[in-house]
Amino acid sequence: MVQQFPEFFSLADQGIVSAAGLVTGALVGRYGGGEELGLYMLGLTIALLVSEFQVSLISTPYMIYSPRLRSSALRDYTGSTLLQQMTLGLVMTLVVSGAGMALVTSQGRVGLGSTLLALGPALFAIVSRDHVRRIEYARLRPKRALAVDALVSGIQVPLLIYLSLTERMTAALAFGAVGIATGIGWAGWMVASRPSLFTVTARLIPDLHRGWRLGRWLLASSAVWAMATHSYPWMLDYFRGTAEVGVWAACFGTLAFARVPLVGFQNMIGPKLATLMAKRGAEALRKRTDRYALRLGLSLGVAALLFWAFGERLIVLVYGSEFSGLGDLVFVLALAVAAMGTAFPYSRALFVLDRANLDFTANLIPIAVLVTLGLAFTQRFGALGAASSLLLANVLAASVRYALFTHVASRKTGSQS
Repeated sequence: MVQQFPEFFSLADQGIVSAAGLVTGALVGRYGGGEELGLYMLGLTIALLVSEFQVSLISTPYMIYSPRLRSSALRDYTGSTLLQQMTLGLVMTLVVSGAGMALVTSQGRVGLGSTLLALGPALFAIVSRDHVRRIEYARLRPKRALAVDALVSGIQVPLLIYLSLTERMTAALAFGAVGIATGIGWAGWMVASRPSLFTVTARLIPDLHRGWRLGRWLLASSAVWAMATHSYPWMLDYFRGTAEVGVWAACFGTLAFARVPLVGFQNMIGPKLATLMAKRGAEALRKRTDRYALRLGLSLGVAALLFWAFGERLIVLVYGSEFSGLGDLVFVLALAVAAMGTAFPYSRALFVLDRANLDFTANLIPIAVLVTLGLAFTQRFGALGAASSLLLANVLAASVRYALFTHVASRKTGSQS
């Protein structure tokens, strides 16, 4: 029976999310052009960075600690994390909106400023929806996450199609549509779930402290990883212009087909490993982590080969002839995603073992590659140079992460025997 395999719902959910993201990028690229797609990508990197910050301090501690709680304690902890998340979302909304206003009034980067002004209000809804999805995955209820994302996509895609057909597609309006759709999805979850928000204020400080104890290393690790990954579009913008960022965005958007199994499994891997460690110990954790890494590595390796064969035709089909000639670039990026995805189970297993500091150590490698080869390659070769640098960084980081996890898990297993 399908109900016995939560992975099915996780993959279905990620399929919906990835499809909506792909349609969004494709419509911005086709009807707004390369410049608008580049602006959309720059705004998206900010949203992803804020999401990483939230995941580090709020969502991942919830994933680790919630399996250990029951009944009212779990309900109160859930409400506490929602209050934390909404506070963070409001602060970041004000920051991004302020940056957009400053750019517009200075007449320096009006296009980017307008995009940030639209992203600001949308950001609260985006990160709020992301956190409630992670709550459902932490509690091994992917069907509820699927319901939220189906609602969001069912609103978002028609709004974007309307903007396209009326020839009003811009990056700013695209973020407006995303904000409306995600806000409705988040509000629907809040009404349906009725979480306890106003009886848990006394828990906020202890819960923040508990999250910080785990999240400080995760935050440092995520900040370094996000800088090493999301800096490439901004470097391309600086060295080659916003249109080159649009090229990068088109290739990454096409990889949404490969990222369905990656992110779908990622959504379940962390909660499952945390639950497994709590019930069966380090040896079971080590075996399951190796199995997950092998499964992801094989899936993404096959996907990379398919992109090598059909990637160029797929990009043109999705984004239009303006983005032809990008087959090599999408193949290199597919390999980079494969390396990153294969290492992901080891990253989450290190968090479960309370060794997030070692994951931070592994993430220093991509930042080192970025500031050395990455800058030079991006300036000289553009998007293809940036992709090659990212591939090298991900392969090196994956190797180090595997070695660190194997060492820690072996010691933990020995101490439990």
